Amino acid sequence: MERQPVESKLVVSYGYDKATRTLEIELKSHKEGQANKVYHYFNVSEEEFNRFNRAESHGSHYLKFIRPCFECKRLEPEGKASEETKDKAQAKSEDKAS
Repeated sequence: MERQPVESKLVVSYGYDKATRTLEIELKSHKEGQANKVYHYFNVSEEEFNRFNRAESHGSHYLKFIRPCFECKRLEPEGKASEETKDKAQAKSEDKAS
């Protein structure tokens, strides 16, 4: 999903997929050396996305109206597999070795 950058203390960039009603938000990491975090928020209406898009403060709108109201999933940084993915890969290799 293509994201547009934004000037905010919290939000780095965001994008919206109208077909799947998914809002993707990249949040700044405030820990040195740690990658920014990217989340998918599900079932976000186009109307809600437009409110977020027009918000005077994207960070405040996110904290008040997005984060507490929509189900989300954190995406893994590129090139970094999740623990679940690592476990599945390890189980497959152990099965092959048996």
